[in-house]
Amino acid sequence: MRWPFPIVPVLFSLAVACATGAEQEPVQAAIIGRFAKGPVGAPVRVNSVQFESLYGSSNPVAWPAELQARRFFAQQGAALHVIRANPGGSLRSALEGDALAMSGRHALPLIRDFGVLICPELTLLPAGEVPGTLQIWRDAMKERRAMLILDPPPGLTTVTAMTQWTTQNAPSSASSLAIYYPYLNASINGATTSFGASGSMAAAWVKNDSLTGEGIWSSPAGTQLPLVADNLSTTLSTSQQDALAAVYVCPIIKPTVSGNIIPWGIRHLDGGNPENRYISLQRTLNWIGTNVTRLGSISASRSNNSALWTELRGNVQSFLQEIYQRGALQGTTASQAYFVQCGLGQTMTQADVDSHVVKLMIGVAMTRPSEFTIVQFSWDTRNPARPLAAPRLIMRDGYAGKQLFYNTPAGATYSLKSSATMTAGTWFEHAAPVTGDGTWRQAQFEPIYGRRFFRSEQTALP
Repeated sequence: MRWPFPIVPVLFSLAVACATGAEQEPVQAAIIGRFAKGPVGAPVRVNSVQFESLYGSSNPVAWPAELQARRFFAQQGAALHVIRANPGGSLRSALEGDALAMSGRHALPLIRDFGVLICPELTLLPAGEVPGTLQIWRDAMKERRAMLILDPPPGLTTVTAMTQWTTQNAPSSASSLAIYYPYLNASINGATTSFGASGSMAAAWVKNDSLTGEGIWSSPAGTQLPLVADNLSTTLSTSQQDALAAVYVCPIIKPTVSGNIIPWGIRHLDGGNPENRYISLQRTLNWIGTNVTRLGSISASRSNNSALWTELRGNVQSFLQEIYQRGALQGTTASQAYFVQCGLGQTMTQADVDSHVVKLMIGVAMTRPSEFTIVQFSWDTRNPARPLAAPRLIMRDGYAGKQLFYNTPAGATYSLKSSATMTAGTWFEHAAPVTGDGTWRQAQFEPIYGRRFFRSEQTALP
């Protein structure tokens, strides 16, 4: 890939995968929206100072995404992946983006370990577009094993208005969506401003994930998670809290004893599901699914036989045992907390084996011992008749110059190399090769005089 600008390849970050173990990296938060300035299209991971430099404006109230990103950092969120939507065209198409160009919503696969999204302008769409759009984004979040925190549209000044809006617009089976009410109030540029809680709650979620003694399975609510704001737009009575909970809107309260602003709701928008009603449960299932899927990526380079089945069972059991010991699963014994099955006559038929497909099933006790949520996985195994997918490289603007994204299909190792010329023998590596697991990796460079070509070398595993 030729870079059209003068650059020198200086690597800032290049994630390295482990071939046999789930990495259990922290869940990453992202925001999609229109900003006054900044690179368009691909995600750029920034801290608060970098965000201000790259995307900040003098009037954040005019830019809902900027306002929510600032609330994320005010809530002590450490890093946020910012996807600036194309400023042209309709709002809906800008947020959706383009699948081929991997912009807007379609840029999310570029974020490794993505799990929490805020998109404040989704509920600002014309009223007739909101229900159908939320269904599309609900499905997209399920596919990505992630959750989207919505904001109420402006102007819902009563609990009745909020419950009516939710009833009219929230899609069914929306376990990948959550919403909070009432609005938060804070002084911005000298004026009191009301806004939704999505930015604050995204930061609270990911911060709660990493607290000592806690984890993604811990409830993202309660007195240990006070929100940074001056006040609430309205004070909820107990009956109003109950009315919101009845339509699975998470209440935010301000007890008179402490005076802190506290997220009090714990249900996603499919909160009536008796088997899965809680935000923490859905996020934990998402996270387990992501880690187990990566563990299974070794299958692409292996034969579909008992040796592979044994290795998969062992790796997944080790992962589940670890999170069980950390408190993610319920039960006084491991057998009450989880099980793993993988084998011929158990999870596969001979037809599956002949088709080069391995299947694995896990059961995890999320709320009560020995009451298992069943999750099934399948992976392609080595097939000489099926060539490996070719790696893809995408160049985009980043925080410091350009950033390069490259995917790593399972079944091979990948080495990112660059050269000032196309001459053989002049290519050099930036880091140790990474093992393909189906995710995208990222490298970032600073511009300097000269030109540079890039390639991702693919080497099949034995």
